[in-house]
Amino acid sequence: MTHPRQGDHADLTRRTVLRAGGMAAATALGTSLLPSTAEAAAPTLELVHKGSAQYRIFLGTGEGAVTRQAAQELADTLATMSGAVPPVVQADQPPGGNDRLIVVGRENPLTKSLGLDYGKLADDGFALRTRGQTVFISGPVPRGTLYGVYWVLDRLLGVRWWAPGFTSVPRSGSVSVPAAALNVDQVPRFRFREVAAADGKDAAYRQHNLLNGLRGDDEFTSLPRTPGIDTWSRYWPEDRPDFFSTILPEASWASGGQIAMMDPATRAEAADRLVTLIRSRVAAGEEPTASFAQNDQPWTLDAASQEFAAAHGGVPSAPLVDMMNDIAGRVRARIPDARLETEAYTWSFTPPTGLRVDDSVVMTVAPISGDFGKPLMGSGNQQIAEGISEWGRIADNIVIWDYLTDFHAYPQPFPNWWAMCESFPAFAAIPAIQGYFGEGAWNVRGAEFAHLRIWVLSRLMWDPSLDPDALIREFLRGFYGAAADALYAYMKLMVQAVASTGTTLTCFAPENAPYLNFDSLTAADQLLDQAQSLVQNNADHAAHLAAVRLGVDFQILIRRDEFQRYARAHGISWDPDTTRRLARLKVELNQSGLTQYTESGGTIEQMIDRATTVVERVPPPPPGVAAGLPATDWFEIQDYDFTISTKTCAIVPDDLASDHGAARMVATGNTDWAVMVPLDKLPADGTWKLYVAARVPQTSGAGTRAALSTGVWPPFGNVVFPSVETMRDGQYHEIALPGAYTRDTDPNNVHWFWIAPVDNPDVGYLYVDRLIGVRA
Repeated sequence: MTHPRQGDHADLTRRTVLRAGGMAAATALGTSLLPSTAEAAAPTLELVHKGSAQYRIFLGTGEGAVTRQAAQELADTLATMSGAVPPVVQADQPPGGNDRLIVVGRENPLTKSLGLDYGKLADDGFALRTRGQTVFISGPVPRGTLYGVYWVLDRLLGVRWWAPGFTSVPRSGSVSVPAAALNVDQVPRFRFREVAAADGKDAAYRQHNLLNGLRGDDEFTSLPRTPGIDTWSRYWPEDRPDFFSTILPEASWASGGQIAMMDPATRAEAADRLVTLIRSRVAAGEEPTASFAQNDQPWTLDAASQEFAAAHGGVPSAPLVDMMNDIAGRVRARIPDARLETEAYTWSFTPPTGLRVDDSVVMTVAPISGDFGKPLMGSGNQQIAEGISEWGRIADNIVIWDYLTDFHAYPQPFPNWWAMCESFPAFAAIPAIQGYFGEGAWNVRGAEFAHLRIWVLSRLMWDPSLDPDALIREFLRGFYGAAADALYAYMKLMVQAVASTGTTLTCFAPENAPYLNFDSLTAADQLLDQAQSLVQNNADHAAHLAAVRLGVDFQILIRRDEFQRYARAHGISWDPDTTRRLARLKVELNQSGLTQYTESGGTIEQMIDRATTVVERVPPPPPGVAAGLPATDWFEIQDYDFTISTKTCAIVPDDLASDHGAARMVATGNTDWAVMVPLDKLPADGTWKLYVAARVPQTSGAGTRAALSTGVWPPFGNVVFPSVETMRDGQYHEIALPGAYTRDTDPNNVHWFWIAPVDNPDVGYLYVDRLIGVRA
C-alpha cells in the first residue's frame, strides 16, 4: 500500500465536524521555547471584530495538501466561531496593501524572512510568531504546520475535539488572542503518540488531538482518511504482524515456542527475509522498516540460548537482544537506513546485563503484568519501573506499550484514570523513550471512558508536565456537562475501592475483582443515578453517560443474587430493581454502540442473556478429594472466581454443581481455553495438588474419545484428556491435574490452570464447577 508523502498536492474533501459548545478560550502553553528576540506586537490581536474578519490567511503556491488543509480548516473554524469568513489566499507573493495576515506554512517569502531554526522543532513541532500585526504558523514539515493550526484553535481559542462527531466551539462575534501566546516554539516530548481505541478510530479526530500514530496493518487499511492528508509518523516500525513465526513460518525454525535465537542459520535466514520484506515495502512507497518480534507464547530456551542468557543476567531477553543486534547489522549492510522493532514483553521484559541494543532497533517495552491501578513508574510497580529504567540505559529508541482497559470486560469500571497519567513525567525523564502507545479497546466501540483516556493522554504525550486531575476535570465538563461533578465523585469512589481492597488491577480483571463489591457498586449506582438526573434533558450528554453506567448496571444484574445474600447477611435493605435496570441496560447498550463484551468475543445477546439469568447459590459441601481433611489442607476456587472468555462460556445455574452454579462452555466446534485461573491465586504457603470438578452431559457416544482437555500452562503438553467413558454419566468428576504447584509470585512468570472442550460432537457442553487444591 502506498502512503502519500506530506506536502503532495491533492483535492481537499476532508470532513470537518464542529459542534457548538461553551468552552472558554485557553492559553495553556505547555512546554515552550521562547525565541531569543521578538519584535514588539500589540498585546492582543483581534482576528475577528464584531462579525468582521480582520485577517486574511496566506500560504505559498508551493504548499501541498496538508498545509492547504491547515489553512482552510483555520478559516472554516474561525467562521464557525464568529460568523466571519477569513479569505484564504494561496499565491507566490503575499497580497498587497496593509492587510493583516495569518501566514501558514514555510514555503513563502514572509516566513523565509524570519530565519526560523527548524532543526529544533523535529517533525511535529512548530513555531508561532508575530511581526507587527502579522501572525506566522510554521512547522519544519507540513504535519508540524497542521499541528500549529490545531494548537492555536484548541489551546488558544478554546475549540475542543472531545470525540469524533462531538466538538465544542466557542461562539462570539469577536475573536482575539494574546500576542505573547503567538511567540513560542512547541515541540512534543514524545515522537510517536497513539491511543489505539476503536472509539478514536477517526483520522481527523486523532490529528486534531496531535496524535500521529497508526500501529499495524489494520490501522492503515481501515482508518478512514482524506486522500493526500498523510500526517502519520513512521518512526515506530509497523507491525503487520511481523512475528518470528510469520517471518520464519516453517516448523524447522521453531524452538521452544519461539525460535533458536543463537543459531547462526536462523539469524542469517531471518535477515535475508527481512531484507526482502523491507525492499518490497520501499518499492510500495513505504518506510524501510519491519518488526521481528515474539508471539504471545512462552519460550523454552534451547541450550545455546540458555548459555548466553546465563552470562548476561540469566534472562531470556539476552539472546533476543544479541540476535536483533546481529540481524540489524546484516540488514543495514544492504539497506543502510533500515530500522527494526522487537519487544520486551512477558518473558523478555527483564533487560539483560552487559549488552546494549543497536540504535537501529526500536525496543517496544510492554509491561502487561503491571498493576494498572498504580503508576507504572511508582513503588507499586517497582519491578516494572526498574525494568523500564534499565531498558532506557541500554537502548536508544524505546516505545512504551501501555494497557488502558480491562480486556476481559470492556464496559467494566477500570479505575486507572489517574494512574495511567502519573508516570509521564518519569517517562519523559528517560531520553530513550521516544514514543507511547496505549492499547485500549482497539476492536470495539463503546468501552468505558474510552474518549476520556484518548483526550487526556493526548495532552500528556505532548506535554508530560500537565496536571492530570485538571485534564480529567476539563474533559468531564466538556463531554458530560452537568454530570461532571457526580462522575468525578464516582471515579474517585472506584479508585478508593481499588486501594481499600488491595486489588491488583490487571488488564484482565475478573468480574468479581475485590474492588467490584456490594459496597462500591451500590454507592457507584447512587452517584450514577445523580449524574443521570442532571443530564436527562441533554441527549448528547446522556448518551455519553450510557457507556459509563452500563458497566455498573451489568455488574449488578449478573451478581444480584450474590449481592442480595450479602445484603441479607448484613441487615441491609436492598432492591436490585431488576426490571428497570435491565430495560435501562438495553438502552445503554444501544446508546454506547458497544457490540462486543471482551477482546475475544461475547455478543450483546450473550450479555443480555447473562443479565437475565439468576444463579441461586447454596453453601457448597467439601469436595470428595478433601474428605476428612482439616480446612487448612484444602481450598477451592468457585466458578465465579474463574477468568472466563464470554465468547464461548457463561456462568449458569446447575443443580449438580456444588453451589448450584457453574461455568458452561459450548463444546461443539470449540477448543478455546475459556476457563482459566492464574496460580497466583493459590494459598501463600505449601505445595498443592490440583483437581478440577467438571462434567459433560450424559451421553452414549464413543467412550474412547476425549471428553475434554485440562492442565496447567506453561509448558504446553502438561495436560490430561479424560475420556468420554469416564465422564458419560453426566455427573461431576474431580479430575487430577498433572504435577503439584506453589503460589506464583513473579508477575512475569505466572502459570495458569485451564480447561477446554476438544470439539467432540458427542459432547455438546462442558460444565466446570470449581478448582480444588489439596496440600501435597
